[in-house]
Amino acid sequence: QFDALTPHWWKLWQQSPSATPFQSPAWLVPWWHAFAPGELATVAVWRGGDLVGLAPLYLEHGTAGSKLLPVGISLSDYLDILAVPGIEAEVVGIISESIFSIGWAQWILSDLPQDSVALAMKHPEMDRPTAHAACPVLAIAGDETLAGCVPARRRRQLRRARQAASRCGRIALSSANGSPQTFLDQLIRLHNVRWAEHGGGVLANPAVEQFHRLSLPLLDAHGLVRCWLLAIDDRTIGAYYGFHHRGRAYAY
Repeated sequence: QFDALTPHWWKLWQQSPSATPFQSPAWLVPWWHAFAPGELATVAVWRGGDLVGLAPLYLEHGTAGSKLLPVGISLSDYLDILAVPGIEAEVVGIISESIFSIGWAQWILSDLPQDSVALAMKHPEMDRPTAHAACPVLAIAGDETLAGCVPARRRRQLRRARQAASRCGRIALSSANGSPQTFLDQLIRLHNVRWAEHGGGVLANPAVEQFHRLSLPLLDAHGLVRCWLLAIDDRTIGAYYGFHHRGRAYAY
């Protein structure tokens, strides 16, 4: 049933003004397939045949009781509930009523953006929202020199870095959109080299790698991917893994 929501989910996601790539089925359905760390407890709100609200949640059972957690936790920059504009309050009310009828000891909603639909939830037993993790945002302004938003000192550092790279050989920056598996091969190779002396690293986990190999092609098919490879003399020495949606770039 979770997988079957996908076509309806995309329509809802496209309508939701607060949605990011991390609330899309291309991100969250593969996350569940790769990890499935508990029991699905997702709430879907329908109006006729239209999906108008979605809270992708699951229950994680432990000795201290069950925790209700968002699907996508730990690997997503943002988490949230989706709702059709104009009826958010009604949708959130229905979702709240359904969620409070489920047996759990603790419900955790983390990494909510400032315009999150989930922040509209009201219940006597809910704690007030608190600041959780910093997410720096840079508003791009001005021409291609970025003089309107990037400090002069930082731009000088970037020019020096580019000159130093040029002395090493011929620089080539290429888009890896359309070749997600090739991009991931290079990213994981670079990641392993970077972490060789320290051990571990997030991409050393086979389940995390599986998740990205499932998710990235789906995101790419919907035009949400911005992946770049940097090479010097045809040898890949850097990778940028990011997304783009509604005029905002996400440096993942």
